[in-house]
Amino acid sequence: MKRKIVVNHKEYTTPRMGVDTYADYVEAREKIGNDTSRESLELMMETVVNVYGNQFTMEELNTLSNYEVNFNDYVRTNLINWLMKGGVSDADWDAFQSDLSGKVNLPSIQQVYQDAYDRLASMS
Repeated sequence: MKRKIVVNHKEYTTPRMGVDTYADYVEAREKIGNDTSRESLELMMETVVNVYGNQFTMEELNTLSNYEVNFNDYVRTNLINWLMKGGVSDADWDAFQSDLSGKVNLPSIQQVYQDAYDRLASMS
């Protein structure tokens, strides 16, 4: 079974799932069942990465899980504060932009998505 994805009107296909990959998927599914322990969730993440074309590596998934929550919370908190104050001052905006690189590590998040996109684009 070939999977296809269209990005910017260009079609990409991912390789066929091999017998070993399918066997790993079935084994993981049986092992996990309804278990929601950390070990089962890690096994599920690893299996999803392997089955669905390695969009993200395990290291990238860890990076995203470490930084995206902080990023989303930081953006939401600032937006709410600005809405309640009736706007954002230039000083607040400058501090917000500075904090995106520092406090919430936006460059690391961007790099993960860029690397995943580059891998996808190289499959064409």
